[in-house]
Amino acid sequence: MQMASPTPTASGDQAEDLTAFTFWVGEQMLAVPVHNVLSVTQNLADLKPTPIKGRGLLGATRYRGKPVAIYDLAAMFDIVSGGQYKTELLDILQAREQDHLDWLDALEESIRTDVPFTKARDPHQCAFGKWYDGFTTRDAAFAEILERFDEPHRQIHALADELLELKARGDTDEALYRLDIARNTVLRRLRKTFHHARVQLKESIRDVVLNLTTDGETPMVGLKIDEINDVITYPRERLLPLSDVGLPLADHSERLFNGYLSNDKGEDCLLIDPEQIIPVASE
Repeated sequence: MQMASPTPTASGDQAEDLTAFTFWVGEQMLAVPVHNVLSVTQNLADLKPTPIKGRGLLGATRYRGKPVAIYDLAAMFDIVSGGQYKTELLDILQAREQDHLDWLDALEESIRTDVPFTKARDPHQCAFGKWYDGFTTRDAAFAEILERFDEPHRQIHALADELLELKARGDTDEALYRLDIARNTVLRRLRKTFHHARVQLKESIRDVVLNLTTDGETPMVGLKIDEINDVITYPRERLLPLSDVGLPLADHSERLFNGYLSNDKGEDCLLIDPEQIIPVASE
Protein backbone atom coordinates (compact mmCIF):
# COMPACT_ATOMS: atom_id res chain seq x y z
CA MET A 1 0.00 0.00 0.00
CA GLN A 2 1.63 3.22 -1.20
CA MET A 3 0.74 6.51 0.41
CA ALA A 4 0.48 9.68 -1.65
CA SER A 5 1.48 12.98 -0.14
CA PRO A 6 -1.61 15.06 0.69
CA THR A 7 -2.13 18.22 -1.27
CA PRO A 8 -1.86 21.28 1.00
CA THR A 9 -4.98 23.40 1.21
CA ALA A 10 -4.64 26.89 -0.15
CA SER A 11 -6.40 28.86 2.55
CA GLY A 12 -9.10 28.91 5.15
CA ASP A 13 -9.66 26.86 8.26
CA GLN A 14 -8.79 23.61 6.50
CA ALA A 15 -5.18 24.81 6.23
CA GLU A 16 -5.03 24.46 10.02
CA ASP A 17 -6.37 20.88 10.05
CA LEU A 18 -4.06 17.99 10.81
CA THR A 19 -4.45 14.86 8.70
CA ALA A 20 -3.26 11.75 10.53
CA PHE A 21 -2.74 8.13 9.55
CA THR A 22 -4.26 6.18 12.45
CA PHE A 23 -3.56 2.57 13.37
CA TRP A 24 -3.82 0.07 16.20
CA VAL A 25 -1.14 -1.42 18.42
CA GLY A 26 -2.88 -3.83 20.73
CA GLU A 27 -5.91 -1.96 22.02
CA GLN A 28 -4.22 1.45 21.59
CA MET A 29 -5.03 3.70 18.66
CA LEU A 30 -2.03 5.77 17.60
CA ALA A 31 -1.28 8.11 14.73
CA VAL A 32 1.45 9.72 12.66
CA PRO A 33 1.08 12.73 10.37
CA VAL A 34 -0.02 11.36 7.01
CA HIS A 35 2.79 13.16 5.17
CA ASN A 36 5.28 11.03 7.12
CA VAL A 37 3.81 7.75 5.81
CA LEU A 38 5.69 6.38 2.81
CA SER A 39 3.87 3.03 2.50
CA VAL A 40 2.42 0.05 4.32
CA THR A 41 3.89 -3.40 3.70
CA GLN A 42 3.32 -6.88 5.15
CA ASN A 43 6.58 -8.66 4.52
CA LEU A 44 9.27 -9.14 7.17
CA ALA A 45 10.68 -12.31 5.63
CA ASP A 46 14.06 -10.68 4.92
CA LEU A 47 14.40 -9.08 8.36
CA LYS A 48 18.02 -9.28 9.51
CA PRO A 49 19.05 -9.09 13.17
CA THR A 50 21.55 -6.44 14.23
CA PRO A 51 24.09 -6.50 17.05
CA ILE A 52 22.78 -3.12 18.16
CA LYS A 53 20.10 -3.23 20.83
CA GLY A 54 17.30 -0.75 21.15
CA ARG A 55 13.86 -0.41 22.69
CA GLY A 56 11.59 -2.46 20.38
CA LEU A 57 14.27 -2.89 17.68
CA LEU A 58 13.55 -6.03 15.63
CA GLY A 59 16.34 -5.70 13.08
CA ALA A 60 16.79 -4.22 9.63
CA THR A 61 15.38 -4.90 6.19
CA ARG A 62 15.85 -3.39 2.74
CA TYR A 63 13.22 -1.12 1.34
CA ARG A 64 13.62 0.68 -1.99
CA GLY A 65 17.23 -0.43 -1.98
CA LYS A 66 17.98 1.16 1.39
CA PRO A 67 18.58 -0.64 4.71
CA VAL A 68 15.83 0.38 7.13
CA ALA A 69 15.52 -0.45 10.84
CA ILE A 70 12.21 -1.96 11.98
CA TYR A 71 10.81 -1.23 15.44
CA ASP A 72 8.00 -3.11 17.17
CA LEU A 73 5.78 -0.46 18.75
CA ALA A 74 4.14 -2.96 21.11
CA ALA A 75 7.56 -3.88 22.51
CA MET A 76 8.59 -0.21 22.60
CA PHE A 77 5.54 0.66 24.70
CA ASP A 78 5.58 -2.63 26.64
CA ILE A 79 1.97 -3.49 25.76
CA VAL A 80 0.33 -6.69 24.55
CA SER A 81 0.42 -6.76 20.75
CA GLY A 82 -2.51 -7.78 18.60
CA GLY A 83 -0.64 -10.95 17.64
CA GLN A 84 -0.09 -11.92 21.27
CA TYR A 85 -3.71 -11.12 22.11
CA LYS A 86 -5.03 -13.26 19.24
CA THR A 87 -2.72 -16.13 20.18
CA GLU A 88 -4.19 -16.03 23.68
CA LEU A 89 -7.68 -16.03 22.13
CA LEU A 90 -6.80 -19.16 20.18
CA ASP A 91 -5.92 -20.89 23.44
CA ILE A 92 -9.15 -19.67 25.04
CA LEU A 93 -11.28 -20.98 22.18
CA GLN A 94 -9.52 -24.35 22.26
CA ALA A 95 -10.10 -24.66 26.00
CA ARG A 96 -13.75 -23.58 25.79
CA GLU A 97 -14.44 -26.12 23.04
CA GLN A 98 -12.99 -28.85 25.25
CA ASP A 99 -15.17 -27.62 28.11
CA HIS A 100 -18.27 -28.47 26.10
CA LEU A 101 -17.01 -31.90 25.18
CA ASP A 102 -16.43 -32.52 28.89
CA TRP A 103 -19.86 -31.01 29.66
CA LEU A 104 -21.62 -33.55 27.44
CA ASP A 105 -19.53 -36.40 28.84
CA ALA A 106 -20.54 -35.37 32.37
CA LEU A 107 -24.20 -35.21 31.33
CA GLU A 108 -23.99 -38.69 29.84
CA GLU A 109 -22.37 -40.05 33.01
CA SER A 110 -25.14 -38.48 35.11
CA ILE A 111 -27.82 -40.08 32.92
CA ARG A 112 -26.16 -43.50 33.01
CA THR A 113 -25.01 -43.66 36.64
CA ASP A 114 -27.13 -41.18 38.65
CA VAL A 115 -24.01 -39.14 39.49
CA PRO A 116 -25.25 -35.57 40.18
CA PHE A 117 -24.78 -33.22 37.24
CA THR A 118 -22.99 -30.16 38.61
CA LYS A 119 -21.92 -28.27 35.49
CA ALA A 120 -23.53 -25.00 34.41
CA ARG A 121 -26.97 -25.37 32.87
CA ASP A 122 -27.32 -21.66 32.12
CA PRO A 123 -25.39 -20.84 28.91
CA HIS A 124 -24.43 -17.50 30.42
CA GLN A 125 -22.79 -19.11 33.45
CA CYS A 126 -20.26 -21.46 31.86
CA ALA A 127 -16.74 -20.16 31.24
CA PHE A 128 -17.43 -19.68 27.53
CA GLY A 129 -20.74 -17.92 28.14
CA LYS A 130 -19.17 -15.43 30.54
CA TRP A 131 -16.38 -14.73 28.05
CA TYR A 132 -18.77 -14.55 25.10
CA ASP A 133 -21.17 -12.12 26.77
CA GLY A 134 -18.39 -9.64 27.53
CA PHE A 135 -16.26 -9.98 24.41
CA THR A 136 -16.05 -7.27 21.74
CA THR A 137 -13.93 -7.03 18.62
CA ARG A 138 -13.12 -4.61 15.79
CA ASP A 139 -12.76 -7.53 13.37
CA ALA A 140 -16.05 -7.67 11.44
CA ALA A 141 -15.34 -11.12 9.99
CA PHE A 142 -14.56 -12.54 13.44
CA ALA A 143 -17.63 -10.84 14.91
CA GLU A 144 -19.82 -12.48 12.25
CA ILE A 145 -18.46 -15.91 13.16
CA LEU A 146 -19.01 -15.24 16.86
CA GLU A 147 -22.71 -14.60 16.22
CA ARG A 148 -23.02 -18.20 15.02
CA PHE A 149 -22.16 -19.48 18.50
CA ASP A 150 -25.33 -18.23 20.15
CA GLU A 151 -27.91 -20.77 18.95
CA PRO A 152 -25.94 -24.05 19.23
CA HIS A 153 -24.44 -22.94 22.54
CA ARG A 154 -27.90 -22.33 24.01
CA GLN A 155 -29.15 -25.64 22.60
CA ILE A 156 -26.26 -27.55 24.18
CA HIS A 157 -27.01 -26.16 27.63
CA ALA A 158 -30.74 -26.76 27.24
CA LEU A 159 -30.00 -30.48 27.00
CA ALA A 160 -29.31 -30.79 30.72
CA ASP A 161 -32.85 -29.97 31.87
CA GLU A 162 -34.44 -31.84 28.98
CA LEU A 163 -32.49 -35.08 29.28
CA LEU A 164 -32.31 -35.23 33.07
CA GLU A 165 -36.09 -34.78 33.14
CA LEU A 166 -36.40 -37.79 30.82
CA LYS A 167 -34.06 -39.70 33.13
CA ALA A 168 -36.19 -38.77 36.15
CA ARG A 169 -39.27 -40.13 34.37
CA GLY A 170 -37.51 -43.43 33.75
CA ASP A 171 -36.81 -42.81 30.04
CA THR A 172 -33.03 -43.33 30.28
CA ASP A 173 -32.74 -44.93 26.83
CA GLU A 174 -34.60 -42.03 25.23
CA ALA A 175 -32.37 -39.54 27.03
CA LEU A 176 -29.23 -41.29 25.78
CA TYR A 177 -30.67 -41.51 22.27
CA ARG A 178 -31.34 -37.76 22.19
CA LEU A 179 -27.89 -37.08 23.61
CA ASP A 180 -26.34 -39.10 20.79
CA ILE A 181 -28.33 -37.12 18.21
CA ALA A 182 -27.23 -33.85 19.83
CA ARG A 183 -23.60 -34.91 19.59
CA ASN A 184 -23.98 -35.46 15.86
CA THR A 185 -25.96 -32.29 15.17
CA VAL A 186 -25.79 -29.45 17.69
CA LEU A 187 -22.32 -30.29 19.01
CA ARG A 188 -21.04 -30.69 15.45
CA ARG A 189 -22.29 -27.19 14.62
CA LEU A 190 -20.74 -25.77 17.76
CA ARG A 191 -17.37 -27.40 17.07
CA LYS A 192 -17.42 -26.23 13.45
CA THR A 193 -17.96 -22.67 14.68
CA PHE A 194 -15.03 -22.99 17.07
CA HIS A 195 -12.93 -24.22 14.15
CA HIS A 196 -13.97 -21.33 11.88
CA ALA A 197 -13.27 -18.81 14.65
CA ARG A 198 -9.75 -20.16 15.14
CA VAL A 199 -9.06 -20.16 11.39
CA GLN A 200 -10.18 -16.54 11.14
CA LEU A 201 -7.96 -15.55 14.05
CA LYS A 202 -4.91 -17.32 12.61
CA GLU A 203 -5.42 -15.70 9.21
CA SER A 204 -5.72 -12.25 10.80
CA ILE A 205 -2.33 -12.53 12.52
CA ARG A 206 0.07 -10.90 10.09
CA ASP A 207 3.03 -8.56 9.98
CA VAL A 208 2.10 -4.97 9.13
CA VAL A 209 4.92 -2.47 8.71
CA LEU A 210 4.40 1.27 8.48
CA ASN A 211 7.30 2.77 6.49
CA LEU A 212 7.97 6.34 7.51
CA THR A 213 9.76 9.20 5.81
CA THR A 214 10.64 12.79 6.59
CA ASP A 215 11.10 14.07 3.04
CA GLY A 216 8.28 12.20 1.29
CA GLU A 217 10.64 9.93 -0.65
CA THR A 218 13.45 8.45 1.46
CA PRO A 219 12.65 5.58 3.86
CA MET A 220 13.57 6.58 7.41
CA VAL A 221 12.30 3.80 9.69
CA GLY A 222 9.71 1.03 9.73
CA LEU A 223 7.17 0.49 12.52
CA LYS A 224 5.58 -2.90 13.16
CA ILE A 225 1.92 -2.25 13.98
CA ASP A 226 -1.11 -4.51 14.33
CA GLU A 227 -3.68 -3.08 11.96
CA ILE A 228 -4.50 0.00 9.94
CA ASN A 229 -7.42 2.11 11.10
CA ASP A 230 -8.07 5.12 8.87
CA VAL A 231 -6.81 8.47 7.61
CA ILE A 232 -8.54 11.06 9.78
CA THR A 233 -8.47 14.85 9.63
CA TYR A 234 -8.48 16.54 13.04
CA PRO A 235 -8.98 20.24 13.79
CA ARG A 236 -5.56 21.64 14.66
CA GLU A 237 -6.86 23.04 17.94
CA ARG A 238 -7.75 19.49 19.03
CA LEU A 239 -4.07 18.54 19.22
CA LEU A 240 -3.43 18.98 22.93
CA PRO A 241 -0.12 18.93 24.81
CA LEU A 242 0.25 15.82 26.96
CA SER A 243 0.42 18.02 30.05
CA ASP A 244 -3.08 19.33 29.27
CA VAL A 245 -4.41 15.77 29.22
CA GLY A 246 -2.63 14.84 32.44
CA LEU A 247 -1.02 11.69 31.09
CA PRO A 248 1.57 10.27 33.54
CA LEU A 249 4.15 9.25 30.94
CA ALA A 250 7.85 8.59 31.47
CA ASP A 251 10.35 11.02 29.96
CA HIS A 252 11.13 8.84 26.95
CA SER A 253 7.41 8.46 26.16
CA GLU A 254 6.76 12.17 26.45
CA ARG A 255 9.38 12.91 23.84
CA LEU A 256 7.95 10.35 21.43
CA PHE A 257 4.57 12.06 21.13
CA ASN A 258 3.61 15.40 19.66
CA GLY A 259 0.39 15.45 21.64
CA TYR A 260 -3.08 14.02 22.09
CA LEU A 261 -5.55 14.16 19.18
CA SER A 262 -9.32 14.18 19.62
CA ASN A 263 -12.43 14.90 17.62
CA ASP A 264 -16.19 14.89 18.10
CA LYS A 265 -16.43 11.26 16.93
CA GLY A 266 -14.35 10.01 19.85
CA GLU A 267 -11.43 9.00 17.61
CA ASP A 268 -8.87 9.97 20.24
CA CYS A 269 -5.25 8.90 19.95
CA LEU A 270 -1.65 9.88 20.63
CA LEU A 271 0.26 11.49 17.76
CA ILE A 272 3.76 10.06 17.28
CA ASP A 273 6.68 12.27 16.29
CA PRO A 274 8.53 10.07 13.73
CA GLU A 275 11.81 11.91 14.23
CA GLN A 276 11.89 10.88 17.92
CA ILE A 277 11.54 7.13 17.38
CA ILE A 278 15.25 6.41 16.95
CA PRO A 279 16.44 8.67 19.82
CA VAL A 280 13.83 7.26 22.20
CA ALA A 281 14.57 3.66 21.19
CA SER A 282 18.24 4.27 21.94
CA GLU A 283 17.59 5.26 25.55
